[in-house]
Amino acid sequence: MLGGHGHRSGPHAGRGPAQLSLPQTIALGLENNLTTLLATERATEARALRQQVRSFLLPNLSGTAYQQNRTLNLVAQGLAPSGSQDMAAGGAGGGTGGGTVGGMAAAPTIPSFVGPFNTFDARLNFSQALLNLAAMREYKSSAAAVRVADLTAELAREQVATFVSLAYLTAQRGALEVRAARADLALAEALRQLAQKQRDVGVANGIDVVRAAARASQQRLRLVQAEANAEQNRLDLERAVGLPQGSVTVLTDTLAARAEALPTVEGALAPAQAARLDARIAEQTIEQRALDRRSRAAARYLVISAAGDYGQSAVTPFKDDRATRTYGVTLSVPVFDGGYTQGRVNAAASQQRQAELTLGNTRGQVEQDVRTALLGWRLAAEQVRAVDEQFDLANRELALATQRFRAGVADNLEVLQAQASLANARALQVQALAQYGAARLNFAAATGTAQSFRL
Repeated sequence: MLGGHGHRSGPHAGRGPAQLSLPQTIALGLENNLTTLLATERATEARALRQQVRSFLLPNLSGTAYQQNRTLNLVAQGLAPSGSQDMAAGGAGGGTGGGTVGGMAAAPTIPSFVGPFNTFDARLNFSQALLNLAAMREYKSSAAAVRVADLTAELAREQVATFVSLAYLTAQRGALEVRAARADLALAEALRQLAQKQRDVGVANGIDVVRAAARASQQRLRLVQAEANAEQNRLDLERAVGLPQGSVTVLTDTLAARAEALPTVEGALAPAQAARLDARIAEQTIEQRALDRRSRAAARYLVISAAGDYGQSAVTPFKDDRATRTYGVTLSVPVFDGGYTQGRVNAAASQQRQAELTLGNTRGQVEQDVRTALLGWRLAAEQVRAVDEQFDLANRELALATQRFRAGVADNLEVLQAQASLANARALQVQALAQYGAARLNFAAATGTAQSFRL
């Protein structure tokens, strides 16, 4: 089972709820556990990536404006001043103006340096993909990735619900062990008092008192150990659901066996295959990988896009300004990319086959989980019935042994043995109830219903 820890944990005790049921525990765990929080953020990230991909299919508008003051060296642009060679040969004209050569007007010369001069331009730019199959298919793939992320987030919620439910069961088991230890200590104290009373009246001897006192001392130690273990279990539960450590909270749902019919394997398998989120994730991943493969293959197709701009061109704003525009259509056809596209297609195809293999394995795992959970549930139910009978017999044995010791026809060895048998039966009873609750929880997890699990 995937675990996790609550992300909120206050430093002071006593700030948790006064009472806490199992449904409340699951709700707190889903709200505070780091695993669910991270999974939710990953789903949000997948939506953001889908939004980025969608932008390739939507119109793009942008505005630009600039004011420049420029100078140009025309010689650097490959434009030599006209007439320079004639002037060099004839020695007439010169400068930058016109002149006469051989009695005829010379052509105006082009200066080698121009400027400074002002230029202003402000316009709106537009572009739109008219046909881009690769982008369309990539968007579909990103939408499928969002569905996978959502299912993964829901799977995290199922896993956290299982984890915190198990922590709740463990805490309740610790409470039952404390209760059992206190009951055993009460019996040991009663026997010690009875042994002292029997000795006072001359029916028992000192060894009976010593035995009873040793038994009471052992039970006190067991109680201390049970209380420490129960406190640790409570701390683990509080950490799992994000409660302040050391909260004074009463757990209201207790471990108990139910008189209920166990589901059949055939009746549980079909709903489990439909509800188990890991199987649904595997199915959706196959679809997402197939769409990804198709989007990569579409990189071979032509792309048609439109672009244009419209704005004002002038020397300075509102001086000699004129409206200018550009528009056109671009067609792009990939010819050769060195095998890059084919490599990406092959990688996506391999990922799709991996997802198909994962789905087959996941379905087999679901069936095994259901069968194993039902087997454990059936065994736990039988154990509860067996230890209940053993507990009743141990009670009867203790009552008879106590009567014999009180009547003075036997020492307290029989009572001590009967108390040990009863303590063992009581411990087995707690263990059986805990295993029964855990078996029912395992079945809920195997069938994808951990969030609705109830004791």
